[in-house]
Amino acid sequence: MELAGHGETARIQIDIADDLPSAQGRVEAVLRVMVEHLTSLDRVRFELNGARLDAASATVRYNYNDCWLDFPVADVLKRGWNDLCLTVESRNPHVEASLAIRSVEVLTRFVS
Repeated sequence: MELAGHGETARIQIDIADDLPSAQGRVEAVLRVMVEHLTSLDRVRFELNGARLDAASATVRYNYNDCWLDFPVADVLKRGWNDLCLTVESRNPHVEASLAIRSVEVLTRFVS
């Protein structure tokens, strides 16, 4: 899925089978997104189920053209369909290539 420029939005649905709210405090959940051509000068808004995800809370890893972002989302996820929205707020003026969402996954871990 590609995002060419300012104001473009991608909507992705993620199905979660686990009943995460009932395991509150005993579950860790991470939303992992890989975006090609994302740089530190780009601004992209991430929202999950209408809640804006704080970019400062994400673990960010750059690997040449790929950027992997891990957001803690245990308190935002719900059982069933979850709506992820990515909106381009501004782009790095030195990069002509569109942003490309290549991977979206949720990692859950139940702890005791």
